Amino acid sequence: MDIARGFAVMGIVLMNVIAFSMPEAAYINPAAWGGMGAADILAWVLSFILVDGKMRGLFSLLFGASMLLLMDRTEMAGGNGRHRMVIRSLWLLVIGMAHYLLLWWGDILALYAVVGLVAMLFAGQRPLALVKLAFLAFGIAGPLAGLLADHASIHLAMLTVGVVSMLGVVAYLPARRAERLRESQPTAYGDDGEVPDPGGHATDQPGPA
Repeated sequence: MDIARGFAVMGIVLMNVIAFSMPEAAYINPAAWGGMGAADILAWVLSFILVDGKMRGLFSLLFGASMLLLMDRTEMAGGNGRHRMVIRSLWLLVIGMAHYLLLWWGDILALYAVVGLVAMLFAGQRPLALVKLAFLAFGIAGPLAGLLADHASIHLAMLTVGVVSMLGVVAYLPARRAERLRESQPTAYGDDGEVPDPGGHATDQPGPA
């Protein structure tokens, strides 16, 4: 999985070079920037067919797989998989928002953090139900992409996502702290229904007849 993730990241970096140094039209029009020689056209065709959009899809697939692995391994070790995923997404959101605000408007890490929290809610669903939800998401994504076509809308959406997510985390952490406090409180009954007496010895507590 790590090899596939590295392959996907390198493909994403390759396509982001266009955003770093060329007009955005260069993604779909080789004449928008650079020469029109045979080598230029071949490089554009190969990147457009084999890399553009494909590496993001592969990386998203691996992100979902790693999310399930993280949750499953945490729960197998006796921990809370969803809580672990929230912490992971929180750090990813912090890194993504710093990247977006300080370095580049094209950050995607913050969106992965938010989408990861949403995807976490569907963990354990039947495959057919997930397929139906995926088609529904595609149907919503088309019109939404049209609304966010300009950079100003993208900036606004990113800032909104960041603020809403931070508020969600602020609301979640106290609730989680209270839950952990309740879990750490000693119960009145010991193991197997035994009630500890003041002398430190357990006495049998018969159940209801």
